Amino acid sequence: MYAWNGEDPCGDGDAALWPGITCSSPNDERYRVVTELELFQVSIIGTFPIGVTNLLDLRKLDLHGNKLTGPIPPQIGRLEKLVTL
Repeated sequence: MYAWNGEDPCGDGDAALWPGITCSSPNDERYRVVTELELFQVSIIGTFPIGVTNLLDLRKLDLHGNKLTGPIPPQIGRLEKLVTL
């Protein structure tokens, strides 16, 4: 089970504060964004989490081994940088 603390999954350092999340700085900016979600086999249950489609800098999304039901929503098309699903 993941223990996520605080409001910012990327924090201030080189490593993300939240397990399963990778952050990086786009275009050498001073801020960091979520670029990878690797939340496999963590007992996520239900439909695809639509909020993921708001992570516009996401390059990798790995949710295998969970108990997701239903289709992947069409909003996934918003993730133009997504390489691995």
